[in-house]
Amino acid sequence: MKRMLIILIIVIGLGAWMSLSRAQRLAPAAPATSDKLAAAVALLEAGQPREARALLATVGTNSPAYGLARAWDALCRYELCRTGASNYLWFLAVFKSPALTNAVLPPALREELAFTEIDALYQCRQFKQPGLVEKVGAFQQRYPGSADLAAVVEYGRAGQFERGLEQLYEASWAEPGEYPQLWTNGVAELERFLALGGGGAGREYKYLSERSPATELAVAVLLAGGEPERLGEVRGADAALQERLGLMRVGSQQKRHPEQLERNLDLLAEWVAELERTAASPQRRQVEQGLAHLAFRTGEALHKAAKQLPAEETRAPRAAAGEYFAVARAVQERLVATLPPGADPIDELRAFQMGRLTSLWWEEKDAQMMGEAAVLRTNSAAGSPNWLLARVYEGIGLTRQTPPQADAAAAVFEEVLGWGFAPDKGKHRGAHDSAVLAAARWRMYLALLAGDRKRALELIQMVELSQLAQVKSVQQARAKFLQDYASVVAWAEATN
Repeated sequence: MKRMLIILIIVIGLGAWMSLSRAQRLAPAAPATSDKLAAAVALLEAGQPREARALLATVGTNSPAYGLARAWDALCRYELCRTGASNYLWFLAVFKSPALTNAVLPPALREELAFTEIDALYQCRQFKQPGLVEKVGAFQQRYPGSADLAAVVEYGRAGQFERGLEQLYEASWAEPGEYPQLWTNGVAELERFLALGGGGAGREYKYLSERSPATELAVAVLLAGGEPERLGEVRGADAALQERLGLMRVGSQQKRHPEQLERNLDLLAEWVAELERTAASPQRRQVEQGLAHLAFRTGEALHKAAKQLPAEETRAPRAAAGEYFAVARAVQERLVATLPPGADPIDELRAFQMGRLTSLWWEEKDAQMMGEAAVLRTNSAAGSPNWLLARVYEGIGLTRQTPPQADAAAAVFEEVLGWGFAPDKGKHRGAHDSAVLAAARWRMYLALLAGDRKRALELIQMVELSQLAQVKSVQQARAKFLQDYASVVAWAEATN
């Protein structure tokens, strides 16, 4: 009914709408343009969005009705997404176009676009700030009398729950130092969900009927109350939510009680077994990636902690770390073996190889590490992220030979550094820069060991002045490098 009203606006009231365009110094639409718009909308209503788009594409950029045509084209995109013929991210891209955002549109059409954007954000799970929740708030303020308001309120409630859950999920497998703040932020979001009256009796979802308010209430109460260990008691969760809750329960337990080695390993083993015997949700791959990251980081943290202990006390944490590394490797091998269509093999293989090689380094299995690095290098194109990664680990292995082969290792690191922080590496620039930065750190170690102040200063200048990829992990590693070696500049100047 809403669209039929907008059709009448186009057919009968286009002249009035065009008077607004004339104020913007646009010429009035030709009668043929009005006919095209009306015909395109009729095609859309008849379930032919592709044909409607083809007709709308004939409205030229110089036409006063171009913005209106773009608006209807956006709704055609939405219908294609809704029927599974395309991706919602493709639809959401239209809201970045000035031709649409600056267009003068009938209020009913602008309202429908706002509603479809909210639905698309929900379908794409765009819950982070700014995202779905903010769009819901803007809709409520702008269209308080909308017939879609009740549905929009449900989107806002669901989005608030998902935002909190997503932050706590990320906290569960984040770096130990990042966990407290991420967890605090996630709890605050769930408290906002509870303040909305989320979940419970009388709060059933009418429009998002696949959601369970009772389950959401139980999850929010446990997490906001600081009881993630009881998430296993939650009933009624679908497969996707159950998988995320499992990772949160395991991850938070390890972050909150790292001293409970046996309990943590038992909990991890129980959850891995549960994953293997239950049907996978569409999000299972992302959950397994989180699991691999969590297991690897936990093993790494245990090895770091063991280095601070007396030799006679290191056996237990090192043994536990080995079990975590074994889980991480097994999961990563499965992820690599089951690459989905469209997945980037370079990204997937690099994550797998980096975790595997690093775990071997922590376990001091240098011969195996160098052997696997050599295979990776042989199977990778020279200068590719995986090739650079392999060379770095080959160089690392040389530093731990008996006696250390410092000169040979330095030559390997210099070879990697020769590829530079190149801005032309496209989507793999972050992986490229990460490998070069790792080579810089190890080369710095060798330069300081040899008292080579000139090369040490050159490395600092290279890292400081180069344009590195705007990737969080790369920028953090760069900042850490410059912080760790800030005193080298003073040392080099004093000894010059």
